[in-house]
Order: sequence, then C-alpha cells, then structure tokens
Amino acid sequence: METRLRKADQVMIHVNFAESTTGSAVVNHHNLTIKVILRGEEILWCIVDGGSGVNVINKATYNRLGITNWDVCPFWLSMVDTRSVKPLGLLRKLNIVIGGHMFEMSTVVLALDAPGAYPLPLGRPWLCSTNIKQH
Repeated sequence: METRLRKADQVMIHVNFAESTTGSAVVNHHNLTIKVILRGEEILWCIVDGGSGVNVINKATYNRLGITNWDVCPFWLSMVDTRSVKPLGLLRKLNIVIGGHMFEMSTVVLALDAPGAYPLPLGRPWLCSTNIKQH
C-alpha cells in the first residue's frame, strides 16, 4: 500500500552503497542508492545525488517504462565534466514509490549512453520535497 506524504511526516528509507563488480574487482562508488517503483516497475540502483540540481531519468529507462510524452525542457544543464547539455525533455508530476511512500517529482530526460549509467538519479529537488532525515 502506498501512502502520500504530508509535510510533517518523517520517512525512513533504507539506502545502500552502490557497488559494481568488474571482473574480480569490486568498485564502491560511495553513492547512496535506493529501489524506486515507477509505473509498477522496480528500478534498482537509483542514485541519491545531493550534488545534482535536477532529477534525471535516463532515456533508456524512459523507453523501457513506455512513457510516451514529455514537455520541452526550457534550460540547458552544466554537467560535471563542464559540458553543456540540452535535456531531451521534461517530465512533470511523475509519481514514484520509495519504501511504500509515494512522491511526486519533475525530472529531466537525458540520453545517458555511458555503460553503467544510473537509471534514475534523484537530486536536490527530490530531496528538498521530502522530509527525509539522515540518521
């Protein structure tokens, strides 16, 4: 059962450190990840990125979920490698479920073609809209 959050509610969400195995080596990315449910499908390894000024959905994830439309994105993004990137689009009022709680967020659609790109990075806009407390 999903619950909508009120501003006064506190949420406890279990987070993991992102680890990937490359051959016999384990690489710890030192990033927190969570499981998100979007349109009834589990999306694993969603990074919680407090340094990102936007929420992002990878175009491959967007296509896999069968989302059919987005709004024109009115801004460009400055990437960590200093490139400026025009998002493919903007999704508004996207409902996601984390730990049984429903959150509404907006997210930009980016073509992240790099191997191992996270499917749904959640940035400061999502963090600020919740009442999640770090313990």
